[in-house]
Amino acid sequence: MNNLKKVVFFCSIICLFAMNIRLGAQEIKEIGGEPLEHLKKDFKERFIYYTFDYLRMYKTFSKDNTFADYLNDGNEYTIFAPVEEAMEMYYSQNGGRNGNIPRLRNTMKYNMVKGKMLPEDFKNEQKLRTIYGSGSYIDVIVKKGKVTLKDMQGNSVKLPKPMVFEKVIIYPLDVCLRYQ
Repeated sequence: MNNLKKVVFFCSIICLFAMNIRLGAQEIKEIGGEPLEHLKKDFKERFIYYTFDYLRMYKTFSKDNTFADYLNDGNEYTIFAPVEEAMEMYYSQNGGRNGNIPRLRNTMKYNMVKGKMLPEDFKNEQKLRTIYGSGSYIDVIVKKGKVTLKDMQGNSVKLPKPMVFEKVIIYPLDVCLRYQ
């Protein structure tokens, strides 16, 4: 009888485990969702630092509600994602990859705007309010149909072709836009 109890217990555990796997796949969403997954698989490997840092910021700051899973929270966003060279420049000016982590979080939030913005949605002399807050904005300059973004430090970058997802638009930038 003792062996029968063990078999029933073991089978019950296996059944519960199998049910949890199926339910977990339906209930638990992947951090960053499709947009971050797409960036991870970029064939030119332009977003290795960005994807790593996005996950690191989420893991570090989601508990105190100062960083959320913006790419997968159901809201619409426009993301200005710095490519590798831009992130390397940012790191070199801010104490390396593990330098000022709260500043990196704020910089990543400064590169995000609520709402989906296609190139034709940008208007000359528009000020984009970023999710960083603190009165932060990005200036927009439109000349002859070309869009240029200017950050609060005066750095400018031309807007490239976007990657469009259901709720998120990502522009790969050669510059990491900075708030101060």
